[in-house]
Amino acid sequence: MRCAGGREFGIARNESIRLDITQGMADFALWGGDKFKEQGDGLSFEPVMPLDLWYALLIPKDIKVLPQFPRIATSYPKALTAFAIKCGLGLLPDNVIVRPGKIERYPVSGLADATFDLVATNSTAEANGLRVEIDERIVLGGLWKNPSYDAAAGSSLSK
Repeated sequence: MRCAGGREFGIARNESIRLDITQGMADFALWGGDKFKEQGDGLSFEPVMPLDLWYALLIPKDIKVLPQFPRIATSYPKALTAFAIKCGLGLLPDNVIVRPGKIERYPVSGLADATFDLVATNSTAEANGLRVEIDERIVLGGLWKNPSYDAAAGSSLSK
């Protein structure tokens, strides 16, 4: 899709965006950094326009204390492992329930003790009877720039 000023914009699947930007097929991507981290091939990108997203361990509001080794539902197992080490959270591999999306229902239904997910406003967690137990406020989303992009030259893409 072409916009004013001759810029082209496109929509891509989540799985494709990382390849598009790392292989020089796109100059910029509006995408969550959680995906860069989770697909972890060691590449490092800094967002040029950060979005306020963070990882949080969410538990049911009526739970006071988590078990020593809680069952945790997440879409981000690599990030959860790093988070658990940093926060001193007891984590057993068999207690990590990896599922794509809609994991906030797992603790409420008893399928997990907690969820580890991205949080922006906390409204989804609250709507599902969850509260933040531990969070890590780091920039996870934003407008990501292709490292080869040169603003003076206009584009890193082959013409």
